[in-house]
Parts: sequence; C-alpha cells; structure tokens
Amino acid sequence: MGRNRDFLKGWNGFEKGYLLALLVLPAVFTLVFGGTLIGCLSTTLYLFWCLFLAKGKHYANVIGIFAVLLYSYVSFTVRYYGEVVISLAVLLPLIVFGLVSWLRNSRYDEDRGNVVVVAGMDRKEVGLAAASQVVMGVGYYFVLKAFGTTFLSVSTLSIMASVLATFMLARRNRYAFHVYIFNDVVLVILWGYMVLAGDAGYAQILLMPAMLLVNDVYATINWSRLKNAQEGQAP
Repeated sequence: MGRNRDFLKGWNGFEKGYLLALLVLPAVFTLVFGGTLIGCLSTTLYLFWCLFLAKGKHYANVIGIFAVLLYSYVSFTVRYYGEVVISLAVLLPLIVFGLVSWLRNSRYDEDRGNVVVVAGMDRKEVGLAAASQVVMGVGYYFVLKAFGTTFLSVSTLSIMASVLATFMLARRNRYAFHVYIFNDVVLVILWGYMVLAGDAGYAQILLMPAMLLVNDVYATINWSRLKNAQEGQAP
C-alpha cells in the first residue's frame, strides 16, 4: 500500500516547478496563439511522459503509449509523415519493450519511490545501434520523399535520433538523453518552420520540444544521481 502512495514522492523544487509549467504553459499558448484543444492535450501528455522518464519512474512508458498515439495524429494533420512513421512503426514498439524492461528492472528507493535500475550498454552495442540508424536513414529519406513529407531532411534526422535514443532508453542507458537533446533541437527546427511559415497556432506544438530540451538536460543530471545512488555512492 505504501508504495502505491509514492506517486509524487521525492519531488524536488525543479520538478515541481516544471510540473506546474507543463500544466499551465500549453493551455496559455493555445489561448494566445489560437491552437487546438487536441494539440494542447498532445503537448501536455507528451511532456508528462518525458518528465516521468527523467525521474526514472517505471510507469512512464504507460503514459508514453498514449502520448505517442496522440502526437502521431497531430503530425499527420500537417503532413509530417516522418513523425507519424517513427511514432507508430518504431517508437511505439520500442516503448512497449521499454515498459516490460523497466517493470522487470525497477527497485524501491526510500527517497524516490519506485525507480528504474540504471544500466549501460557496451560500446559495441551502442556503435551497432548508431550505425544501423545511419544505414536506415537512407531508407527513411526515400520512403518519406515518396510520401511527399514536409521538411524532408529534418524529418529524417528526427527519425534517426528518436529511434536511437528510444532504444537506448529502453535498455536503461542514461546516455540516451544526450541523443534526445539533439533531437529536441531538430524538432524545434521542424515545428518552428510551421510557425515562421505563418501559422502561429503551431506555437503550442513548438513549445513541446523547447520544454523537452529543458527536461532532457535535467534528465542527464538526475539519471547520473540515480546511478550513483544505486551503486552506493554519494549522489
């Protein structure tokens, strides 16, 4: 019973402030820039998912399943087929794999509640994973080109980075967040293009990668603390 009551256990000041921001800012951007309700919900849910990933909560991937489905729909409406393909064909299966992996490899911490056990991949595995995305990136490009994808090159980069980072995170590797940071920058360009093209309503979607950038920088710090604590070192 006690473990079921630790949903918000161990939250520090930054996490509480970020939680408040992700609840308020998407709604504010929607009202100010005339975005859609479903776009606001997509942004909020996606940010919830990534915050709980940053905290190492084992239930984060449950939220991620719904977040990815909703984000896919929003991306489809603006012909960002690269985002749709990566979300449904690759990210969704990897999130399910990550959910199983994290449930099997979590532990209860008196200060943080249930958190994932941070692991690592050897250099060979990381190298093979990265090399596979370089090779598959060529395939992504031509498939997306056939679909007439908007902003083709940036969409291809987003796919490559997202697949690599999500796989690494499913394997509980803390360096996944470094790849996510790169992808956040790519997504800022992707959605920023829509805003600069004259549709201010997509500022609510642009908010997401901007906040994710903050989230993922924090995640690199927090996962290092988790790993140190789990190894019996001073956090």
